[in-house]
Amino acid sequence: MPVRDLVVAGALSATCVLFSAPSALAQAPPTGAPPADESSLVTAPKALAYVPPPSGPVTDAMHVALSAGGQFQTGNTHLYAFTGQGKFDIRRGDDAFAAGLIGNYARTFTLLPAGAAGTPAPPGYWADSADNLQGKVRYDRYLTNNASLYMQVTGTHDTFQALTFRLNVDPGVKVLFVADPTTKLWAEAGYDFQYDLHYTDSLDLERAGAGGLTLDPNGDPYLISQTDTIQSSRLFLGFSQAFNKEVQLSSGLEYLQGFGGSGANPPGTPAGYAVCSTLPMGSTMPCVDPVTISLKSARLNFDVLLAASVGKGFSFGVGYSLKYNGAPLPGKVDTDMSGTFSIIYAYADPAPKPPPPPPLCLPPAPPPPAAAPPTPAPPAAPPAPATIPMPAAPSTMPPPPPAAATMPPSAML
Repeated sequence: MPVRDLVVAGALSATCVLFSAPSALAQAPPTGAPPADESSLVTAPKALAYVPPPSGPVTDAMHVALSAGGQFQTGNTHLYAFTGQGKFDIRRGDDAFAAGLIGNYARTFTLLPAGAAGTPAPPGYWADSADNLQGKVRYDRYLTNNASLYMQVTGTHDTFQALTFRLNVDPGVKVLFVADPTTKLWAEAGYDFQYDLHYTDSLDLERAGAGGLTLDPNGDPYLISQTDTIQSSRLFLGFSQAFNKEVQLSSGLEYLQGFGGSGANPPGTPAGYAVCSTLPMGSTMPCVDPVTISLKSARLNFDVLLAASVGKGFSFGVGYSLKYNGAPLPGKVDTDMSGTFSIIYAYADPAPKPPPPPPLCLPPAPPPPAAAPPTPAPPAAPPAPATIPMPAAPSTMPPPPPAAATMPPSAML
């Protein structure tokens, strides 16, 4: 490497040490390696690197939203109306829970036909023109960041749909296709069980939302089953988009296809009535019109909300809702639509603080620990001194006496 490049790289590495890792200047015990602040002069400079902060889905969050709106009129038209909605959801790890409540109520004053000129103002009466309430609870168990199993339970009351109470139980699976911070797109598929308690009188004659009986084109009341159940397949597509921190759009489309159930056939003809189709022409006997409830109709629900923030957690919201039933109860239209303009207050858990940005360059790696010096071998034992043979010490004992000469026997004679 040229000397100029080595000096520049060494200066840059030293700058990273000064500003990114000040602890590297602390006095370290001797290791046999160059000091940390001079290691760049004797080792090759490290490559510059960027380490992105860790990222992943937010699994701990809580949101609360409340909205309300109303209208009143006096003068030639008399009415007042209210709408309100509340939503709550929380997620902790792999578990999520949500609840919601929405209601609408309106009452209108209706004038009776005017009398002759000069008579007092015609009388009138107040009557409900909207009366519905819906509550929902839901639990999700996330299997992955983008897929969950859910159980949803919904209860509905709607006088003008002749529903005293409707219960829907919906288990299924949810898959997130897009889960960006500003854009979310998901789909749900599952099963729907529906139980209906219809708004009827004691004779099982269908009643109208504003009171009285629901009548067919001939002016005869409908006879329907007071309860029924419908089993359906369910598909749902949801979408939300935050154009910026002030404007957000959310929408959902639900499709239900019935395939069976119970309670479709009308009950027996009440006492004192006859079936209208069996009466002879000109008969004055009261009669009823028995109707079979469809258990295999298709239903479609759509809603959209555009909210614009005005600060301090408050927003203005414009919403639209459509409900379609391919085979509604007799005397009811197949499509209900509504629009709302409301004030929304929303609260969310403070977002977690992002991690500090990483340094533009990484501090030089600490020098490897110096190898331990070899352990000196123990000193060898001194050689044993050479052994010099010593002369044997003279004996101090007197020599033994000489043996006596043995003379042959002939010499003794």
